[in-house]
Amino acid sequence: MAGKQTDEKPKSKKSGTNKFHLVRDYLLENFDIRYNNVSTNFEYKEKDQQFYEPMNENDIFIKMQLDGLSFSLSNLVAFLKSSMVHRYNPFIQYFESLPLWDGKTDFIQELVSFVNLKPELCDRFDKHFKKWLVRVVKCALVDSYFNKQAFILVHDKQNSGKSTFCRFLCPPSLKNYIAENLSIDKDSRILLTTNLLINLDELSTLSKVEINSLKSLFSKDKINDRLPYDRKNSIIPRRASFIGSTNQAEFLNDESGSVRWLCFEIRSIDWSYKEKVNIDNVWAQAYTLYKSGFHCDLTPEEIKENEEYNRQFNITTTEFELIHKYLSPGTRENHGCFMTATDILLYIAEQTGGKVKLNNINVGRALKMLSFARDKNYPDKNYGYFVFKKI
Repeated sequence: MAGKQTDEKPKSKKSGTNKFHLVRDYLLENFDIRYNNVSTNFEYKEKDQQFYEPMNENDIFIKMQLDGLSFSLSNLVAFLKSSMVHRYNPFIQYFESLPLWDGKTDFIQELVSFVNLKPELCDRFDKHFKKWLVRVVKCALVDSYFNKQAFILVHDKQNSGKSTFCRFLCPPSLKNYIAENLSIDKDSRILLTTNLLINLDELSTLSKVEINSLKSLFSKDKINDRLPYDRKNSIIPRRASFIGSTNQAEFLNDESGSVRWLCFEIRSIDWSYKEKVNIDNVWAQAYTLYKSGFHCDLTPEEIKENEEYNRQFNITTTEFELIHKYLSPGTRENHGCFMTATDILLYIAEQTGGKVKLNNINVGRALKMLSFARDKNYPDKNYGYFVFKKI
């Protein structure tokens, strides 16, 4: 677990006379300076101010020149990047400052109660939402861990409160650490390391390529990129977890599976949660569960169950529907017949009277999504599928 957050700052020393001593003494006497390990920015405030703000090194440099200190900007930057400047992690600071959870009040369940679901989904939503929240904490604090699943709310109407609910999960103290949507460029990869949450606001507007690119980001545990103004690449741990929403019932289109998506169809959201729920209490419970060793990852059984449930959100093609209608998967030990992909095309064409034009690639994808395992038939050694014909 990440180390204890401290607020200790270097003390000024006045014994030196060279330029570095002058820079150090001036800065430490006039400002509180710290380096934000998450945003990778320097932050500062004047001694009589309460709140930190991002530092503009050029402004500080000019102010020092006007105050009679003559030295180079490189000297200022060298001091800022040295170990003399306090470093802090806002995520550690936030979670360690939360009120202790009493171990009894279920604040997570309290928040969940404002989401209206089909009765048969309530327990599943409660279980996975709690696990996902704990994974968010763990992903933010543990460099070697990443949250593999995106939590997705599905509702067919606009303005149902899905996006607002997602944004509500980011506590006010960390309001600068949530990003909206992202692509697959370097800037988006950096967002994985500088945010607590990434809100995928409207998945239904994304193309298949974009959806699959997002899925690849879910699996990243770190990035290896050059940060702005740096001279070389840095390896930085991922900290962000994904949440999102869509009003499109069918948006998944990856034949390799949907284990990275935790999708829940909701009926409505009671907006009063914003007045009745303290999100800090929700995170206090999740943080305590994390520290207690709560098992937050999906079990093999939950992964299988999730794959089955997510099938309703797959984008269905004509090929998918027809294969599902006329064939079911078999095994080498238990099957009706063996068919190659061409055999399947011809069989479906025969069943439909040749009225439907089928695409070879879509047939292969549909077979994979429907769990038809590609195998080799002996003795002719052709590749194909052991199947049962439904008609």
